Amino acid sequence: MDALLLCAGYGTRLEPFTIEIPKPLMPLNETPILRYLVESFKKYNFRKFLISTGYQSELIKAYLGSGKKLNIQVKYYDEKKPLGTAGPITLIRKNIKLNEYFFLINGDIFTDLNFDKMLNFAKKN
Repeated sequence: MDALLLCAGYGTRLEPFTIEIPKPLMPLNETPILRYLVESFKKYNFRKFLISTGYQSELIKAYLGSGKKLNIQVKYYDEKKPLGTAGPITLIRKNIKLNEYFFLINGDIFTDLNFDKMLNFAKKN
């Protein structure tokens, strides 16, 4: 299963900090929020990440790279213009099979959600 992480936003509410660093790379205890999010997914055996990028995409790509250093697979989708929250689904639709589940989450979310429970709930309901 894939996780689509939305990392394309401008982070205007956190200016002036986001002028230099995109919100997903904002540090918490010296670790970028994006790293915490990836590690949360990894706890539930997620290893494939689709990353929607836009603003300061080069920094997101430099941090995650191919994903090898985190033992994950990463594929990037660049938004040529801002697509909004659900817009990046149009970029990945060829990678998601019909009736296949995937997670879509903002790339600046710090969470300890149990993604297995969430997925099982979605499948049952």
